[in-house]
Amino acid sequence: MDPRTPPADPRTRVRQFLARGTADRAPFLAMATRYTARLAQCRAAELLADPGLFVRSYTESIAALGLEAVLIEVPTHLAVGRDPVAVLREDLHRLRATLREQIAIVALLPGPLTLAAARGIAATPDALDDLVTELITLQEYLGPAELDALTLLERTSIADPDVPALADATAAFWNVARYYSLPSLLIAAEATPRLATAGPTAVAAWTGTTAADLLAAGATAAGQPPPSSPPAPPSSPPPSSPPAPPPPAPPSSGPAPLPPGGFYLSHDEIPADWPVDAVRSLVRLAGFRA
Repeated sequence: MDPRTPPADPRTRVRQFLARGTADRAPFLAMATRYTARLAQCRAAELLADPGLFVRSYTESIAALGLEAVLIEVPTHLAVGRDPVAVLREDLHRLRATLREQIAIVALLPGPLTLAAARGIAATPDALDDLVTELITLQEYLGPAELDALTLLERTSIADPDVPALADATAAFWNVARYYSLPSLLIAAEATPRLATAGPTAVAAWTGTTAADLLAAGATAAGQPPPSSPPAPPSSPPPSSPPAPPPPAPPSSGPAPLPPGGFYLSHDEIPADWPVDAVRSLVRLAGFRA
């Protein structure tokens, strides 16, 4: 960051970086719903179901952790016209009205491959097109103008042969982002560098490829988790499984810098049992080192 350049507000920083791969500095994008629920001493489902609790709790966690961009996942079962999605729309609306430019807000809609898998249907071109049409309707209902990127989260593994069909199906979704002059972001739980050709202005993968590889493959902006950030433990392990050890806190030295156009994001939800100081340190260092 050039010291002569005044810092951007978080919304401007996130929008600019995800659209162009440049800003005063790279942002750190965090999934912190479970962590916020832990600080509020409630379950994540309870947090999402109560707009007043949602806004109060997120306001407190954003201040405590130093967050500048929150990624809020939309569950696969939500649909327009049902009460839960109406409550989520109110959550997002109130959070934006309360914090205004202090925070970038991104709703993570499930990608069409993830939706197809959740519903047990074959991911044919026609099925993917129908699912993307449904996602566009849901995105319009949530209110794109109040968000800072139109985003899809694919929790399924994306191999090279999957990318062309995914790109064809999601082209209409990315067009909605362009209509609202918003950046677009595709996050994959696992992917290859070919994800860079899927069509959005920014791509990211939790595993399988790196931001550097995605940028080399043609991405304008690309993200990865900080190397020191382990995957979050499963929320409900099978009863026969032994208890997983708690994830280690990130080291204070922070992650190494990424190439131009690279940014860091959390690997899934920030583990709820990390100490507040450790999360705050990771957020600060990942943002300045990306």
